[in-house]
Amino acid sequence: MIRNYAPREPRNETTLSTEQTETKAAARLSCPHGNKGGPKSHQCQTSQRTCASVSLTTRSENLLNTRPRLRFQRRMRLLTARDYARVFQRPQKSSDKAITVLARRSDCQVARLGLAIPRKQIRRAVHRNRLKRLIRESFRRHQALLCGLDVVVIGRRDLLEQNSQRVFACLENHWRLVSERCKNSAAS
Repeated sequence: MIRNYAPREPRNETTLSTEQTETKAAARLSCPHGNKGGPKSHQCQTSQRTCASVSLTTRSENLLNTRPRLRFQRRMRLLTARDYARVFQRPQKSSDKAITVLARRSDCQVARLGLAIPRKQIRRAVHRNRLKRLIRESFRRHQALLCGLDVVVIGRRDLLEQNSQRVFACLENHWRLVSERCKNSAAS
């Protein structure tokens, strides 16, 4: 389209007309819900390509993921105050200067984790969140050992001074001790 430009007149509200002289084509937007005003053929091609790529991706993921997924799912968390209170009533306990681990047999077949990292002990949220991530990762790796237990981990100020490897080693020791104690208490 070739436009002939005329000398510009100052535009303000009084000189603008209320009618549009030209119709403009709808702009193409790259949004997840698509451009509803744009051409239909473009949308069809995009959705077909997307579906094809999704089916290829899920197929290849299924072939590559042969080991079990050990995610920290919602069913593996202590969610309610009642769950925590049950563990605090008669726990099997393992503790040191940095961490206290409380555990109790549960009716569930999966291990469940509750975290208690007090703000009075570990002031900065960044540090509390780092410790929670480390504890969750260690718990995820030892799910088979802790199967059928509800576990609450209580952190203390000394936990901040330890590096990640030391925290993992400390937690591994606690997981082992608590699982043995819970098995022995169930046997007797």
